[in-house]
Amino acid sequence: CGILGAFGTRLPERDTFQKALGTLARRGPDGEGIFATPTCLFGHRRLAIIDLTSGAQPMTSFDGRFTITFNGEIYNYRELKAELEGAYPFSTNSDTEVILAGYRAWGAQVLDRLEGMFALAIFDNEKQELFCARDPFGIKPLVYGIAHGTLFFGSEIKALRALGVFEGGIDEARIPEFFAYKHISAPHTIYKGIKKLSAGHFLCSRLMGQVITVDQPVSYWSPKNIPVNPSVSARPEDIRSWIQESVTRHLVSDVPVGAFLSGGIDSSAIVWAMSNYTRPKTFTVGFKELADDPDLAYGRLVAEHFNTEHTEILLDLDVTKTFSPVIRYFDEPFADPATLTNWYVAKAASEHVKVALSGDGGDELFYGYPAYRDNARRFSLPHLFPWFDAREAMRSMYFRNNGLLDLKILRKSSLTGPVFFDGKKERGDLRAMARMMDLTYTLPEYYLRKVDGVSMMNSLEVRVPFVSRTFAEHILPFPVAMHYDKQGGKALLRAAMHGVLPPAVLTRPKQGFIRPWKNFFAGTLRSALRERVLSQNMSESGWFHMKNIEMILLDHEQGQQDYSRMLWRLFVFAEWLEGQKV
Repeated sequence: CGILGAFGTRLPERDTFQKALGTLARRGPDGEGIFATPTCLFGHRRLAIIDLTSGAQPMTSFDGRFTITFNGEIYNYRELKAELEGAYPFSTNSDTEVILAGYRAWGAQVLDRLEGMFALAIFDNEKQELFCARDPFGIKPLVYGIAHGTLFFGSEIKALRALGVFEGGIDEARIPEFFAYKHISAPHTIYKGIKKLSAGHFLCSRLMGQVITVDQPVSYWSPKNIPVNPSVSARPEDIRSWIQESVTRHLVSDVPVGAFLSGGIDSSAIVWAMSNYTRPKTFTVGFKELADDPDLAYGRLVAEHFNTEHTEILLDLDVTKTFSPVIRYFDEPFADPATLTNWYVAKAASEHVKVALSGDGGDELFYGYPAYRDNARRFSLPHLFPWFDAREAMRSMYFRNNGLLDLKILRKSSLTGPVFFDGKKERGDLRAMARMMDLTYTLPEYYLRKVDGVSMMNSLEVRVPFVSRTFAEHILPFPVAMHYDKQGGKALLRAAMHGVLPPAVLTRPKQGFIRPWKNFFAGTLRSALRERVLSQNMSESGWFHMKNIEMILLDHEQGQQDYSRMLWRLFVFAEWLEGQKV
């Protein structure tokens, strides 16, 4: 779904608001609703998943005091409804009304009871207050800003910009951040005046006469607050049970549900749990140019093992038709190279189902990234010295992995990225620190942002059972050492899936998304790459040393050095910048 709202004394004209709401049509093609008072405008675009007949939004409480606009799904809404029924006369079977009733009963503490993904806003007409919140892991996005004495919020930046009230332009301080991280982390956006509400935060605003006050966002949940328990036991049957419980909850739907299947242990575990209740529809994407694409082979193996209804999507490297619209849909420069392939698998899935489950979050929770261990070894020696600052090692680790050298082509030399950890010095296992940085920053604003973007472009809801507050609270207490064995990370997950998944899946090395970069830029995109990154638009921006870009391009084309990763970021940024003229 898509949400949009304004709270204050200078609301936009109804026609302007409706046009801005229309920019979210792909997020919600099944219906549109608008709620209006002299101080509040709510808009909603619906993707109908639960209670298809009576769950329309915005929705107002039975007494007329509270109104909600909400994007997401609450998986434990039936249990909460049973708890609230004595105090609230429900008129629908929707999870939306359960949130409304819960907020009426418990206020902001309703967030501690919700199991699901959400970005929501609730207007209190009696007190003239607005309450906005985002789910614990930031699965669903929420952006906001203040202009002309009014608070505006929405699912996507494009909707806020369509209102015509944010005129601050591009925030140049965020450009180096993009080239280091391949995205821009909350609470910032690429635009001045528009912010992201961070994962696990809520925001309160109130109107006193003609004056609006907006509080600082408040954190109500963070993985950092879950303590490690050295005495906890790691029984495989418990972990299997927790996976099954989370997946079962994520199957709550009044429409068909499928699954993305890469053949890795994360997505395969999801399919296993689904297969205990239904025959899953599964979807795997691969490249035609890769004769032995492992995702296709392993995906086929798992699909046959669990007798799924399996669909393979074979891509060639001619993505010239999809590159521009997909990149521009994200509103900001966003350079996850898997975005295009994920868009194709979401498109294929949307032709068969309206909801799909994904294994995102498994690598972060179970220490699946080899970089955690590799970089911890690289930085282990400085632990011998008392002046070692682990934060600096963390910065070096991530800038090294994400290509800090990209910054040499930028005129700006300062880098303002997320603050990894509080305090001047941090001690401890670098693997745990790296994983916590990913859980707190990279997962919400990079991986989950990609999932939301490519799925909503195709009016498909993607759910992520590993990225569940309850599931995470089961896994986070395990000490780092329990997650590793001779094979590397994910020891706990492998032990849980032993005897359940095909043995080849359990021994498959961590691989990530295969990118045939050299072929990619040598093919149909070669001329488009050169045209974009050397464009007048890029030159006139004043942000780049254009001679350096020409040199990098030439060296890459002549095979002197592989600059594919750097060129991908440049290409994405140039394409996004080109879209600013539209």
